[in-house]
Amino acid sequence: MANSNSGPLPLDLIPVLLDWIVPRTRRLNDPDLRAFVACSGVCRLWRDASLGQRSTWKALYQLTYLYSDSNKEHARERALGDNWRSRFFARAEIDRRAEGFLLEVLHDLDRRHVVTYSIAILGLDILDWLEMVYEDNVPSYFQPVPSADQSVRPYALTRKWWARELLNVIPAMSSLRLWHRLTETMTMVSFEDAFNALSGFHGVHYIKLSKRLDELARQCHEHLTANGIVLNPANSNYNVRNVCEGIHGWMHSVGFKLATGEDFSNILNSFPHSYLYPTNPPKGTLQLSLVHVFVSIAKRFGILASPTNFPRHVVAHVAPLRPDVAEFWIDLANPDEPFFTRTTASLAHPANAPSKLIDQSLSPVGPFQLLPRALRNIVSAAQATGGLVEPMPHTHVCVCLSVIYGDDVFNALATYPTTSLVTLSCVYHKTLPHVADDEDTSNALRGFAHSQLNIYRDQVKTKVTHRSAMPTHIEFFIGAVIRHRLHGYLAAVVGWDYKCKANEDWIEAMNVDLLPRGRNQPFYTVLCNEEHATRRYVAEENMDICEVTKEEVLNLFHVNPVLAQTFYDVQHLPNDDGIECMGYAWLIPNFEGRHYYPEDAEAGEDWMTAEWES
Repeated sequence: MANSNSGPLPLDLIPVLLDWIVPRTRRLNDPDLRAFVACSGVCRLWRDASLGQRSTWKALYQLTYLYSDSNKEHARERALGDNWRSRFFARAEIDRRAEGFLLEVLHDLDRRHVVTYSIAILGLDILDWLEMVYEDNVPSYFQPVPSADQSVRPYALTRKWWARELLNVIPAMSSLRLWHRLTETMTMVSFEDAFNALSGFHGVHYIKLSKRLDELARQCHEHLTANGIVLNPANSNYNVRNVCEGIHGWMHSVGFKLATGEDFSNILNSFPHSYLYPTNPPKGTLQLSLVHVFVSIAKRFGILASPTNFPRHVVAHVAPLRPDVAEFWIDLANPDEPFFTRTTASLAHPANAPSKLIDQSLSPVGPFQLLPRALRNIVSAAQATGGLVEPMPHTHVCVCLSVIYGDDVFNALATYPTTSLVTLSCVYHKTLPHVADDEDTSNALRGFAHSQLNIYRDQVKTKVTHRSAMPTHIEFFIGAVIRHRLHGYLAAVVGWDYKCKANEDWIEAMNVDLLPRGRNQPFYTVLCNEEHATRRYVAEENMDICEVTKEEVLNLFHVNPVLAQTFYDVQHLPNDDGIECMGYAWLIPNFEGRHYYPEDAEAGEDWMTAEWES
């Protein structure tokens, strides 16, 4: 039996133990991380030993925090120097604050639009924590291989949904601030960053895309070096035209080429997070996007490359590094002849076009001149494919760029409304009005956001529905998984009215009064498993609770991620033959679902219990 009075561990053994439990993966609530942090605070002796582990704390910091607000990170570096333990705990404190805000978002429906902004303004400093929340363990029902060993936080599925919403909006807010700097200075923002920022409205931060371009430049560098192209300008054999021709050739060889046919109208061609990852086989992209890739890679090679605003045909301009080398242009759309000449430029202009106009179109320009061109490409692609369908991220790009450039924001808001609570609060209410160039636009944006947020706040207060207070029996309950009797689609109930509350035009168009039970029967809002028009309003007589497979339920969540905003787990009964993969399923409502329909959780539990016992 061990002697309990054997004394403290030798000091030289403590660092060995600490090094042994250092986490090797980036996970929220990682047990090794918790153990390491806890051991570093056991007592002064252990704390002093952990402070000596500078390289360990640095590695832990760099493993946990991949992103940071550059200004705030420089401030921490100035204040804390190489004390990586203190820097780690400074970031962990930000995470702790965000965790408290997230709990408020889950439970305080009336204030959640305010609290989400409190998280969002933490910016890049909170991106790592949000990614870990998004990747955190979910209930076993949603795991490909369920494991009893994995701990799951309360409402993990709903936390994941809100994390995704915030991960989408923080990059958009950063993009707006970047573009605002562009309008103020026109030179402080690079062409690369300004165009990377377009993907901020798809939830991809422009800094992430810069890292992707770093990787592409590395691949291109390896290719050019393997083919004997000299990349060092100090080498006497260096030839900038050869390097640019090599970049052009490598781009085409890996799939960066001009799109044709239907691919040309793909709206994602204007968004770097899409075209920086060429497909196999390649679908191609737009000329402007090709120039963005070329200029970004060329600048990493020390080449003075810039875009031009050439009409109908975007080319890249390359300025000479030495006075004995003339400027030249690269045509990224031409796979065979990369060099674009003044003669070619003259042919692209109307006959007798003044040389000044041709020179102007071949001059290098910055992102401020080209972002409107990207906006036109987005709108053209949307029109070619059926219009800007709310609430796609492209609609927010169009509204925000219209504000940045002083276009008719009133028309933009009428054409491209938004429904996302987080986007309304963080973008339209808090960020966009501050980047508008006049007071009328700012007031219009705030008024638009206020009106939409007031609708939400009114619903929180007035749309609480008790089934026991209804004049009609309500057969189904939120979370019920049903199948439509006529159309056969599968759906989950997310709301109901004791009678049809649609407008008269809809009632007439849907022939509601011709139904056997007419309009005075309960109607249910459901989210179905069809890719388009997933939200339906269905009469009770057309619904049946049905047996489903787990795959069908998971597909409902895949097609309708918003289900996780209202439901946090699934109860799935085996069928009468004891087959667990087939049976009745109920999506269990979280705090939000129970707020709006306080008695439905009990109704769902009672129904499932009755089925289990029958």
